[in-house]
Amino acid sequence: DEEESGEELDTGDDDGLRQRLKEVSAQMRPNLKAGWDRLQKLMIADRTAVDGQVVEKNKLDIKEKKGKKKEKEEQEKASGEDGEGDEEDSDEEEESEQDEEDPGSEEEGGGKDPQLVKGSSAKRGDDVDDFVLDGDEKPERRGSGTSTATSGRAGADERELADLPFTFKCVATYQELQAVLQKHCRSPAALECILDRMRKCNSIKLNSDNRYSMQVLYGVLMQHFDFLAGTSPPSLPYLDALTSHLRSLAGEVPLYAATAARARVKKLHAQLLQTQREGGDPNWVSTRGLLLLRLFTVIFPCSDFRHPVTTPLALLVGSYLGHCPLASSRDCGTALLL
Repeated sequence: DEEESGEELDTGDDDGLRQRLKEVSAQMRPNLKAGWDRLQKLMIADRTAVDGQVVEKNKLDIKEKKGKKKEKEEQEKASGEDGEGDEEDSDEEEESEQDEEDPGSEEEGGGKDPQLVKGSSAKRGDDVDDFVLDGDEKPERRGSGTSTATSGRAGADERELADLPFTFKCVATYQELQAVLQKHCRSPAALECILDRMRKCNSIKLNSDNRYSMQVLYGVLMQHFDFLAGTSPPSLPYLDALTSHLRSLAGEVPLYAATAARARVKKLHAQLLQTQREGGDPNWVSTRGLLLLRLFTVIFPCSDFRHPVTTPLALLVGSYLGHCPLASSRDCGTALLL
């Protein structure tokens, strides 16, 4: 009956408990705040002390390193002075021994060639500098001219690369590439740098839409390779610079590169068949075609059992070796290279 009547429970004790908790928390709040502030001050003090110890340790380490370095320099300097003194003493001993062994040799001079004159300021042990023939110039040391020329070319290449722009727009036609090269390219190193920056500024990794630009660039570089391979004599350093970039681009656009190479191999095979149909002796591949075939063997794998580029290329090489006669030394060299 009591449960059904819904008699309300007495909540007076709960209200008193809540009030007591509020009073206790209000009394403890200042103490907690003071304790927290003290804890923060202690943490800051500890951190400052640790930082000070680290700084002092670093200063000591730097001072110790400087002291070791200075001591090492002093030891090297002292050892160098001792070595020079030993060399001077040994030179003086050798001169005194020579004077004792050959007394009066300068006065007699019977066994010497009268045209042989000793250099006055030359040191003993350097025959080229000690003695020169009358009326002849002093011979130059080998390698000095070559090293000077090499260092001069390296300096010129560095200055040329320093003047190149850092960004290049991707060319769309062969005429645009020629304009860029005529303006900026003066050496194979410059050509390689220009193409490298052009590829990096228009990389596929930056934007997937650049894949078409890389295909166009590959075709333009193949045209430039054809042009350089057709010159007489071909510029091999420029061809080497082009080959490295064509090989890298072929990995980015493999289908387009294989299609372009296969078309050129078919063209060379058609030229060979045309001469056979006309009834004359087939001609060996030209220098341009030979360099193209060499380029394709560098770009594409030659070890595959069947490949869309190297398999037709191998059949073409077999046709040249099987049908072309050896009429000159050039033909023999071409056959050996193939």
